[in-house]
Amino acid sequence: MQKRCHSRGACIGTRRARLTGKPQPHMKSYHLTPNGDTWELAEESGTSVATYENKDEAMRDSRQTVAEASGSLKIHRADGTIEEERTYPRSKDPAKSPG
Repeated sequence: MQKRCHSRGACIGTRRARLTGKPQPHMKSYHLTPNGDTWELAEESGTSVATYENKDEAMRDSRQTVAEASGSLKIHRADGTIEEERTYPRSKDPAKSPG
């Protein structure tokens, strides 16, 4: 297999690319963040996809939205730090981690 590398150092077709934990190029990245009294699901570009009244509702609906798009969901805490990252569907997870 021939190795192709991007300017950021990620190489496609190598073990390194599979283990970086970064979404694959064909996958969309989403962020679920608190926004005042609501939670917002947005694409990595910042485009808002949906707004929810609480985190439980946001988690439930975001899973479905991200799974349909085959993507990565970064779930943030109230302070803005990332609590966890999930890949949907699970078979697309490049890191193959147990979490």
